[in-house]
Amino acid sequence: MNFLIVDLNIQFDGHKFGFVQETLNWIVKNQEHKFHFLVNQKLEVPVLSNVKVEVLSKVKEQFFNAKSPIQKFKEQWNFIKLKAHQFNAEKVILMEFDIYQMAIGKDKNTNLDISGIWFRPYHRQVSINESLVEELKFYISHLRKKLAFNFALRNKNLKKVFVLNDKQTVNVLNEKFGDRLFYLPDPVFEIAQDSSIDIHSKYNIKSQQIIFLLFGYIDQRKNVLNIIEALRNLPPQFKSKVSLLIIGKMSSHYNELLNNLNEDLNLQIIKNNDFVSDSEMNTLFKESDLILRMNINFFASSGILGMAAKHNKPSIVSNYGVVADLTQEYKLGKIVDPMNTNSLTILFQDFIENQKAWKIDGQPYYHDHNTDAFVGTLLGI
Repeated sequence: MNFLIVDLNIQFDGHKFGFVQETLNWIVKNQEHKFHFLVNQKLEVPVLSNVKVEVLSKVKEQFFNAKSPIQKFKEQWNFIKLKAHQFNAEKVILMEFDIYQMAIGKDKNTNLDISGIWFRPYHRQVSINESLVEELKFYISHLRKKLAFNFALRNKNLKKVFVLNDKQTVNVLNEKFGDRLFYLPDPVFEIAQDSSIDIHSKYNIKSQQIIFLLFGYIDQRKNVLNIIEALRNLPPQFKSKVSLLIIGKMSSHYNELLNNLNEDLNLQIIKNNDFVSDSEMNTLFKESDLILRMNINFFASSGILGMAAKHNKPSIVSNYGVVADLTQEYKLGKIVDPMNTNSLTILFQDFIENQKAWKIDGQPYYHDHNTDAFVGTLLGI
């Protein structure tokens, strides 16, 4: 079997790079088929006769980026088909299906066996806005997502649409569309330990401090300002014990907001506006005490939960969506209304006072979401 595995839009603002690299790493240990990777970022490539990696040229990438979004992904889809033909690929695996839905739906005559990961399925999404304007915007966006997915399904060669960690969405939509959606474990990857990384030393955190970690691409969804407001409202004797680590590339707007915070917070806030290595990410989760994942308007899966579970670190997560369900199912922490700063403050204080009561066993989740489960399901081998 010849596979073409594609991600032409990898950005260092999430764990999508890890999806591709770890799939490649897994293939090294399971060499029964031929694989060709088509990507826009360099990968660590082993010397193997059955694996080839092609990185998009800068000229080609500039050509795609000069187009409008709809035209860009149409052109990319045509390029993917061309490469699939050149490599005699029998299966095309799209590491991000969402962006190609319209192109796939229009291309009903393609003879490729197509599968892909659907990162933003619409089924669970509900509006949590109070204004009529925002409600209308949500309704229009929701309708567009439904129509795009329905349109993609016109292509009978779209064989498998994978949904990360969300059995409910798979079951509900399969009742409507037939068995074309499949559950895919959101992976928690093995990362080599690097003993040279010392988080306390690097970020100048005293050894007795309690570390709250907010990790990932930092924008409005990450709920940073409500988290800071909740910490601000802690009694002084508790606030002084906490160090808030905000680690990850930030939108320019949020970077400016955090830089302009009042100095009278009496709270240690440490930020790193950069994409950190996998080794440092691993150490951050290992050495932190509480993981914060109270995103706003986010209903899909998150790799943050898996990293926390891997290191047996409790999480506080938003009380809706896939992450809330998994947190309750695997007993990985607490759920909360992310907009309710009073509730957040109460949970923060309870954790500071009663850390032993918050202990979790994240290993069942870690076992169910390892690399074997992810890649084996994705490739069907």
